[in-house]
Amino acid sequence: MAYYNTTRIEGNDLRRAHRQTETQQEKILSFFKKHWIMAFTPFDVQAECLPDAPITSVRRAITNLTDDNRLVKLQEYKIGKHGKRNHKWQYLFPVDAP
Repeated sequence: MAYYNTTRIEGNDLRRAHRQTETQQEKILSFFKKHWIMAFTPFDVQAECLPDAPITSVRRAITNLTDDNRLVKLQEYKIGKHGKRNHKWQYLFPVDAP
């Protein structure tokens, strides 16, 4: 599931939220594929790919893509906003890729 309906919205609002979430994930996956050799923190992705999206949305999309084996979480950190360590993620090539 891409959208977590914690606010219990329904009908058209719920459908719109699912579509928006899928679009965010598609944009993020496309970004990682384009820069496949590099690793990024959620804040990097937000700045480069979805500057108007809340960081929680970026983190949710990255988590979903990681759970779907599209991204891999590295044991690499970068000091980000607020002086905190942030993990980096990288595109995970499918096993059957040429």
